[in-house]
Amino acid sequence: MTTTTIDEDILLSLAFSLKANPGAYAVLLGAGVSAPSGILTAWGVVTDLISRVAVLIGEDEPEDPAAWYEARFGEEARYENLLEKLAPSQLERQRLLREYFEPADPDDESEARRPTLAHRSIAKLVKAGTLRVLVTLNFDRLLEQAIREEGIEPTIVSSAGDVAGLAPLHTLECCIVHLHGDYLNPTSMLNTTAELDVYEPEMFELLRRILRDYGLIIAGWSATYDPALVDAIKANYPSRYTMMWVEPGYQSPLAAEFRQLMNGYLVPLDADTAFGRIADSLAALTNRASRHPLTVSVAAETAKRELSGRWVAIRLHDTLSREFDRLRRVPELNLGDNPTEAEDGYLAMVGRVEEACKVPAALIATLAYWGGDDTDGWWVEELDRFSHQQKASGLVKLLE
Repeated sequence: MTTTTIDEDILLSLAFSLKANPGAYAVLLGAGVSAPSGILTAWGVVTDLISRVAVLIGEDEPEDPAAWYEARFGEEARYENLLEKLAPSQLERQRLLREYFEPADPDDESEARRPTLAHRSIAKLVKAGTLRVLVTLNFDRLLEQAIREEGIEPTIVSSAGDVAGLAPLHTLECCIVHLHGDYLNPTSMLNTTAELDVYEPEMFELLRRILRDYGLIIAGWSATYDPALVDAIKANYPSRYTMMWVEPGYQSPLAAEFRQLMNGYLVPLDADTAFGRIADSLAALTNRASRHPLTVSVAAETAKRELSGRWVAIRLHDTLSREFDRLRRVPELNLGDNPTEAEDGYLAMVGRVEEACKVPAALIATLAYWGGDDTDGWWVEELDRFSHQQKASGLVKLLE
């Protein structure tokens, strides 16, 4: 069963998958993604509300709000039950919760209630065309803010009414689905047990479509309070996509069991670190036109296997020829007379050449060690051709 593995390896494979399949993955974001901005999680809201209740009835603010509430009212403190008791209607709940999600004052220079590194990294992935569909369980609008700062106006879906007339998802530059509503739309907010048990038909159909058509990167979600979402994923998520679940430290038993049932990978990092690394990796891949590092090892292993045969490996010869042809087409090796430095600089040009050389270098090393006189002729003359210095004028460092 696929479970936890080294986070760097998982993120590396995910980065290459995102690069090779732009728009194929969607993200599912829970409260843990917005928490670093100072926006409270559901449990944070619970403890804050309990403290207010204690003060209102004339008691001191409790050191352990949950324990105080259970002792005082004879029931466990739960987000959905507490809200239903304090604010019976959706409008009352929206007014009660609004202050927890209001954006920061523009004059406030702190990072409180501003997009986190995870939000900004996701926005960069949207701008690059890597991600298009973003499902959030959060009432805040930090994700929208980060994406707008990248110059993109997202399509927002926060209620069943928004689903009507929605264009096909693959045609949208960016679609943000507030599955549990938006703090500025009281009738869209899902908070109580009854509200979270089942989604409206239009929202459920949109969710089902996303789950069936896209891979899923989950972050900041405990799965504890959302039975309808858990059931929807179980019923609709396809096995052709690997589920990635970003969760630092301890994962709740319910979430761990659910992830293992879905054969998902656990990425034991916080959302800021994980999405930051993914965005950096995608930028590096785009900049250097990298090939997956496994390509190098696979090429070498294939070469050794073919060299072990009784006859000369014709396929290996053809593979090496294709690699040389690919190398000859690298723009940095065809600068012509009076070459100029690329916009991203000399080091980036060198990086692209080094990247392009990795597979042919691995094949040559394998042939040099395991091959013989008959295979030396496949590559020795090519080394001379590639090392030939062209007579031209221009920047010395480019000519060398």
